[in-house]
Amino acid sequence: MVPMLYFTHWIRDSRNYIGSYTSAEYEKTIPFFWRYAGHLAKFTDFGQPVAKREAGIKYEFGYYETVNGQDVLSGISSSLECVSFKDNADKGVGGHFNLFIVEEAGKNPDLIKNITFLSDACTEEGETTGSILVFGAAGAMDKAKPLGILHNNPEDYNFNAFEDKWNETPSGK
Repeated sequence: MVPMLYFTHWIRDSRNYIGSYTSAEYEKTIPFFWRYAGHLAKFTDFGQPVAKREAGIKYEFGYYETVNGQDVLSGISSSLECVSFKDNADKGVGGHFNLFIVEEAGKNPDLIKNITFLSDACTEEGETTGSILVFGAAGAMDKAKPLGILHNNPEDYNFNAFEDKWNETPSGK
């Protein structure tokens, strides 16, 4: 959750998402985010107020001020939205985002389809404008095949590969 904390608390006007196959997965993750955010608010000068909270699935950071008689989001003006791919497979697309964390990816049978769909929102005029982080291999290995495909062939999906130095039989990536 540290990358999400960074984007919501230090990147002005950032649009950020946590997505999982079902809402149950991201609902387990959000308390960790709030624990880190609470630490920032209590012990540092970097805590950001939550300006708006929508049903536990969308948060806006900053504060509202009145400008010309209208309430306007000010301050960091970043957002975090939680989405379920099963319930709304194309959520998060329709504009750019800065960070999209795919949580419990091993439980998502449509992982490849979802990240392929999201990839368009990571670029603008040929430039990379956002990042997708995929993690959480929880789930039975026979159901985590899409995560294995991504892990073994990251370049096919515009992900960065790295040399696997930790496994006895590395895949090379």
